[in-house]
Amino acid sequence: MRIIPLGGAGEVGASCTILEVAGVRLLIDAGIRTSTSGRKNPLPFLEYLRSHPPDAVLVTHAHADHTGALPLLGDYIGNACIHMTVGTLHVLEVLQLDAVRHMTDDDEFEGAEIGISYSVDDVERTIARVVPHGFRQRFCPVPGRDDIQIEFIPCGHILGAGMVLIDSEESRGLWTGDFSVAPQPTVGAVSLDILRELAEERPFDWMVCEGTYGDSQHPDREREEERLIRVLERSVRKGGKVLIPAFAVGRSQDLGVLIRRAKLAGRLADVPVYFDGMTRGVTSIYQNVAHELYPDISEPLQILDPELSIFRANGQSRAKLVSGEIEGPAIVISSSGMLMGGRSVEYAKAFAPRAKNAILITGYTDEESPGRALLNLRSGGILRLGDDSRVRVRCFVGKYGLSAHADGPQIKSVVEAVRPRRLALVHGEPQALKRLSALLRETRGRKP
Repeated sequence: MRIIPLGGAGEVGASCTILEVAGVRLLIDAGIRTSTSGRKNPLPFLEYLRSHPPDAVLVTHAHADHTGALPLLGDYIGNACIHMTVGTLHVLEVLQLDAVRHMTDDDEFEGAEIGISYSVDDVERTIARVVPHGFRQRFCPVPGRDDIQIEFIPCGHILGAGMVLIDSEESRGLWTGDFSVAPQPTVGAVSLDILRELAEERPFDWMVCEGTYGDSQHPDREREEERLIRVLERSVRKGGKVLIPAFAVGRSQDLGVLIRRAKLAGRLADVPVYFDGMTRGVTSIYQNVAHELYPDISEPLQILDPELSIFRANGQSRAKLVSGEIEGPAIVISSSGMLMGGRSVEYAKAFAPRAKNAILITGYTDEESPGRALLNLRSGGILRLGDDSRVRVRCFVGKYGLSAHADGPQIKSVVEAVRPRRLALVHGEPQALKRLSALLRETRGRKP
């Protein structure tokens, strides 16, 4: 077994790796870097694939840092099929077709600022090569190689996300992709019991594990959710408008569930809530298919609900919110989550200068992103957004720990369930991976 990272090894972004196992070459994910620093190519090292084309492509989940380069793979992967879960396909189709429509016109695609561009034809050709699979359904990704079997294990994080179990005569391995151990409001979490059962069935020879928050321990989620709702209540009482920049897939829908519950409980009852940017189409997908894909969900998801004043924003409502024509309080959930483009930038420019407003960050921010810069600002500081616009920030700025990634101790619990003979850590900044490695050495008695 050999791992050849083309991106995403010691970083969060451009996840793309060649895995050579049992004489075949598998490409796992094809993402982009969303950093705006300009110091790195936004794409992984795809040129390697010209002389080393994969026999199959496997996709762990639909976030852009894992799939943003998929429409550009056509010249690199020969006749290889692209394998993913049914849920990932649902989300991917919406995201990438929306991206094409918006990346040149209004910069809504989260990768637009860094020069990623592809066409509707590129997306349609990519989708045509996709072979969708259900969770826990075995398949053989390489024609003529029935000895190599793959299975997607549900792992929380976002709709469709799956750990990749890879069985061959040579070895058994697990590629985690991104995962959550704490249950998410919309998709639950990875089951440690399932991982233990798989390890008992046949020992794992190797494991490749994400480490995004490997150097952290998340705060109690229920406490963070309550902090967020209280800030929303306070802002509403002041008549302020609140922007929650959020990833279009996963975080936006989890926030929608949280806010809808608060409304049903009599909190935030009268304030309108708007979903904007790429969150709109993805939220509809969640409502349509999440219950079918995740039977443990007790009832179909309902997030958008005009009777509770939870709406999809349109051009008219957006213009009125930004201009102030819609008076009184309002809550806007909009991509992109790191303020690196998309509709959230428009709202941030309008909301940031007024003290009664708020911008609330609930997820990961790249250290060079405007979202991170906002968190580091003191009141009255200047924030650079979008097309070099500079905005004086007088609004309240808050950060809330609602991550859909596992933290260090949670990653440790997954590794202990799997008990791999060999372990590689990826998808994290170097310091996070270094500290995670130290944590795992302490508990496992071996070097990851």
